[in-house]
Amino acid sequence: LMRFSDAVREMDDEDGFLTHRSHWVALREIKRGYRDGSREFIEVNSGAHVPVSKTYRENVVRAGFL
Repeated sequence: LMRFSDAVREMDDEDGFLTHRSHWVALREIKRGYRDGSREFIEVNSGAHVPVSKTYRENVVRAGFL
């Protein structure tokens, strides 16, 4: 077991970023970003919809998905 923040630090070899305090997404897996009402999400290749928090929104914007 390890803290999520420690696991994220170990992801040096993979391009990706946090979208929420409990979600890290690999850049190669992102299908699209979208808004549903006032909430924003990332859809990944598996079909999962990952929330985007205000704290990490800039990561998603910089990557060009919002």
